[in-house]
Amino acid sequence: EDSSDGKTGAVNVTTAEGYTVYSLIANYEPGCSITINGGTYTYNFASNFGAIVHATGYSTITVNEGNFSNNIATSHGGVFMVGGSNLVIKGGTFNDNTADKAGVAYMNSSSATATTPIRRFEVTGGTFDGNYANSYYGVFRISDGTHLGVNVTIKNVSFSNNFAVSGTASVQIQSAKKVIVDNAKFIK
Repeated sequence: EDSSDGKTGAVNVTTAEGYTVYSLIANYEPGCSITINGGTYTYNFASNFGAIVHATGYSTITVNEGNFSNNIATSHGGVFMVGGSNLVIKGGTFNDNTADKAGVAYMNSSSATATTPIRRFEVTGGTFDGNYANSYYGVFRISDGTHLGVNVTIKNVSFSNNFAVSGTASVQIQSAKKVIVDNAKFIK
């Protein structure tokens, strides 16, 4: 949806319970905020990055609950691909999502510059079950190619039955400035 000044700058997706969205939200506008409030996102497909959201530039993607299952991206991030942006997940269920790299979310801050604020990757609450990567990073891949760092927080989260053909089955973090993992369960 367009912001009140008529320029595209915010996308808000609000869905009714049980409604399935078959779409890709793509944003390349710096400073955009994307908020997803609940809903069900199933069987979405992206021929490259992020079946639900692909965002670059200094954007913030916020997910407030929701059910994300059986989404596929042929390259990075089965559900979310964020480049140089923030990703904040507040609960939700993420089941059986697939990508070549990172079954749920792939974050790469390589587009950041020395004057760009430190990126955030926050997950508070939620379950991640049965997500799959054809190569690496079964659930999350968090990286900062600029070496400015990403602040990573993972709290009150359950990971189970996630798989990657090579490498990490759940979470891979590279070049983080600060990492907090609190009350996370990694099962099987």
